[in-house]
Amino acid sequence: MLETIVFLVIFSTVVLQGLSIGPVARFLNVTAPPRDGYLLVGIHDFSMAVASLLKQEGVSVKLIDNKEDNITKARGKGLDATCCNIMDEDELEGMGLERIGIMLALTDNDETNTLVCRLGRKLFGLDNSYKVVNTFLSDITDDILLSFGGQLAFDMKMSINSVNERLQSGRLKVEKLDLEQSGKGYKLPDNFLFSLFFLENGKIKIAQEDDKIKTSMMIAITLA
Repeated sequence: MLETIVFLVIFSTVVLQGLSIGPVARFLNVTAPPRDGYLLVGIHDFSMAVASLLKQEGVSVKLIDNKEDNITKARGKGLDATCCNIMDEDELEGMGLERIGIMLALTDNDETNTLVCRLGRKLFGLDNSYKVVNTFLSDITDDILLSFGGQLAFDMKMSINSVNERLQSGRLKVEKLDLEQSGKGYKLPDNFLFSLFFLENGKIKIAQEDDKIKTSMMIAITLA
């Protein structure tokens, strides 16, 4: 009987604590914030446009670059930007990344993006480290991508320099789209080029290769 009572007390206290710890933590306001923010590596017209739209959706966004001029430009647009050596783990960890859970390497150098993702894999996990690959002729092979970690972001390889040039000249723009229902899917506007993020139920998902459009809201690159 004593043994039964002891196990019953232990079981009851564990269950009671497990069920009550969440509500109590929220009541005391000591819960950790969700790690759903974005860290964008590389500051230029494209990354600033992406950061601005993510910020409008209530997402915590930080941009980092190693050039002070780029930091000044981003801050002039009201964005959270920090000058940082993107290869220095200690510098990154000292930036206050409590809300950051996803890293996106957006430099115009494929080797740099891959090396950054190696660090991102350590800080944020393999599934939350993404990079752009600027050209189909890149020296970065599939084996290198796999060994260094990280995932290919967006639904096609893209040249950051070309995109920035076209954004500056007004031929392209980054915008949020609200798609119309068309049969079992959604109708894309005539000026649509490719998707960057899908928005659904308050959550944002980075578009990847072979993704299908399953939601009416997205952030995309379009023809101006």
